[in-house]
Amino acid sequence: MATIPPDRKAPPVTRTSIASTIHRRFSPVNGCRVRGVRRLFVLIGAVGLVCSISGNAFAKAPAQPKITATAATFNVPGGSTAVWTLRLWSHGTLEGKDTGTSGTLTVPVPVTADCFFQADVQATTVKGLPFYFSGSRATVPGCGVGPPVGTIAGHIYLCAAGSPTTTEATGGTLAVTPDVVTSQPNPITPTAVTAGSYTMTAGSPDGLMFVLCGGSATISSDGQSASESVTVPSGGAGVGIFYATSPPVAAGGGSTGNGSTSNGPTGNGSSVTEPAVTAVVAAGSSSKLPSGAASPTAGGMVTPASSSGLAFTGMDTAQPLFLGLALLFLGTVALLFSRARRLSPRPARTGPETRPASRRTPPGGARPAS
Repeated sequence: MATIPPDRKAPPVTRTSIASTIHRRFSPVNGCRVRGVRRLFVLIGAVGLVCSISGNAFAKAPAQPKITATAATFNVPGGSTAVWTLRLWSHGTLEGKDTGTSGTLTVPVPVTADCFFQADVQATTVKGLPFYFSGSRATVPGCGVGPPVGTIAGHIYLCAAGSPTTTEATGGTLAVTPDVVTSQPNPITPTAVTAGSYTMTAGSPDGLMFVLCGGSATISSDGQSASESVTVPSGGAGVGIFYATSPPVAAGGGSTGNGSTSNGPTGNGSSVTEPAVTAVVAAGSSSKLPSGAASPTAGGMVTPASSSGLAFTGMDTAQPLFLGLALLFLGTVALLFSRARRLSPRPARTGPETRPASRRTPPGGARPAS
């Protein structure tokens, strides 16, 4: 059996510990691998996030308008604050439009040769910024068989001496809502619309004001605008009629300013009633109303004052007030001067004080000889 010489030692046994393994794997030499794996995980997460967002975006694609043989429709998205407009086109020709902020927009489909249409939806934000939303095209055989239609028209006639006429007033504007006829000069010629109820509004011609004159319009207080509900029957016609006249002259030959009579635009040129006069008379006062003024008892009302002090005309208080302030100022200055004089130190005396010797009478009443 061979023996190892004492001067020689056996090779050291190499032992691998967990700490040394971790240190070797995460040493700076292998750090690039770890960072590369981390970047790969981050890239995979980002791709997944983008795919999920894209999936939601494609799942919520803008709603498309629908075109049928009778009408084009579009459902306004819920919770929207924009103004939505649906337009129907046929080979570049606008066949109709509908505007709203909620509900379903509808435009009737007319009769055309090939029944090919395009519907576009546009929205306008609350800040007035328009943007294109969606659109669709379709060929719908048998187009034009839609809801019943009729015509609507409007006129502003003159009212002469309280009697209605059929003479068109010169000037003025008329409009029909919802968005059938935009504001245009008087009159509105018969225009084809879907049967239903509409509101016609009118602006007065220059120098004239609206009056009822036997009509049914709703007139503003100044007589410068009016509105009326117009019903268009199926296959029939609806007409909105307004009456205008010159502003009446107020009592005394003056104009009322806004052309309204005492009872508003419903009058027919009657004079304006003078307002009541309210007089305030102090109790025990013998003041009289100015000459020419209405008597307090002739349509007016006398409000007695609590005392004659309310009828006092006052006096000029500027001079007494100025004099009082001046005296107060002078008195304050005199007071401060007197106090400062009392508090000021007296000058020190430099020589001995000499007082004359007092002469005292000795006992017995004898005075010393001088």
